[in-house]
Amino acid sequence: MDGHTSPQRKLVPGSDASSDASGAECHSIWKQVLGSVVVATVTLSYSCLLGFGSILLGQLDEPGSTVLVSDRQRPWLMSGAYVGSVIGCVLATFLAKTFGPSRIMFWHTVPNALGWGLQALVPGFWPLLAGRFVCGLACGVCVSSAQIYISETSSPRVRGVLLILPETFATTGLLMCYMLGLLLRWQLVAIICGLVPNLVIFLGFLKLPESPTWLVSKHRLAPAARSLLFFHGSRFEADAQVQQILAGLEQTKMSVRQTLGLMRHADYLRPVLIIALQMTILNFSGINAMFGYAVVIFKLARTGINAYQCAMVLAAVRLLCNLFSTSLIDRLGRRALISISGAFCTISLAVIGAYFFVRQQDEELVQDLHWLPLASMIVTISSYSVGIGPISWVIFGEMLPSSVRELYGSIIIIFWSVTLFTILQVFPDLTRLLGNHGTFWLFSGVCALQVLFACFVIPETRLRTLEDIQHEHFVAKKTEAERGVARTAAL
Repeated sequence: MDGHTSPQRKLVPGSDASSDASGAECHSIWKQVLGSVVVATVTLSYSCLLGFGSILLGQLDEPGSTVLVSDRQRPWLMSGAYVGSVIGCVLATFLAKTFGPSRIMFWHTVPNALGWGLQALVPGFWPLLAGRFVCGLACGVCVSSAQIYISETSSPRVRGVLLILPETFATTGLLMCYMLGLLLRWQLVAIICGLVPNLVIFLGFLKLPESPTWLVSKHRLAPAARSLLFFHGSRFEADAQVQQILAGLEQTKMSVRQTLGLMRHADYLRPVLIIALQMTILNFSGINAMFGYAVVIFKLARTGINAYQCAMVLAAVRLLCNLFSTSLIDRLGRRALISISGAFCTISLAVIGAYFFVRQQDEELVQDLHWLPLASMIVTISSYSVGIGPISWVIFGEMLPSSVRELYGSIIIIFWSVTLFTILQVFPDLTRLLGNHGTFWLFSGVCALQVLFACFVIPETRLRTLEDIQHEHFVAKKTEAERGVARTAAL
């Protein structure tokens, strides 16, 4: 029945195709929100790896630590999780297509919990590294599925807000870790991080249906219609939407090799390059490195305030600004918001670099300015969290063509993981090579590039459907590229 349902008859008996879909949508928004919350918990779990790494490095330096690590091992405790993430993203390229995003996110909780258990219960550098690797592997398998699942199950008028939830929950994970690190030893923090998010994800996906696009790709049309009705209400025109998804997928029904071959055409290559470059700027802006090494940075800055409390302030500011960005993203638009964000980050990071530079020359000159690093970092995090951070993930969910979203999404997440691993791994070396001031000036320069990139490259996708985004910005009309797609699919 699922694979051979006729296009002419109703896929779900009793669904009213003639009813007003917008009216039904109003009554079902809460399901989209709850579904997005469960999915966003995946990124909360992932961000706990970054926050926990900061706590771990901070507490291993304290007197009485039972685990000894060398200066060369320390960056690996921070970045080792993202080696696993890269491998997980490679596996996701094949697993997402075979099993579907919902099932992947459901089952990733098992190895993820095991990885946290290894970090909590087995002392020593190598067990810690292995546990972080396993957690990174598990999260890497499903992190791209999270954005895709939300974009495919949400309505256009709330999609921008819901696509910010993963970034908001990622910040919540950081704040949770810093708060726990202030109160508890790292072993107990690892147990909580392994238990709470995984339990929410496991129980949530017992109720949530599979992605309608994935179900259609497997010709399970009736379950796809039921999935759409679950998220959009009983009066949503599910049959028509299923046929529209099916038509789009049938036009480019290809193998992995053929799908990769589409990158020869500008309509497919351009959105991938835009998102990949944005992810590069996202990581090399230094914000994630600042959070990963937050405790260490504040100890070096000698602000006179507890380093964990400073890190908590940053995470709390980031969370509040993430929430504030939901009210701006569909008012100001993606391009304007990310440009303003980049401009403020450029200035505030330059100020932090200047503070470290002056202190290096003569510490007495900044004796009364110990508040400046924390204040400037608050400005940086606020600006980043309103624009660069959330919008990077919004355009990831909006700009990829639906027919290649799973594969290309996994490729971009692989790229994101590689760049994140790189900046976390080389951050200590950068501070030794360029000094603290030079490192922050480098980050400031990257944010200046962000402003130019947003103004001249990133398209505006505010209040557009996924199909409209593709036709307005990447497929203006029937081009040679489309004919090339057809030839590729026929091979």
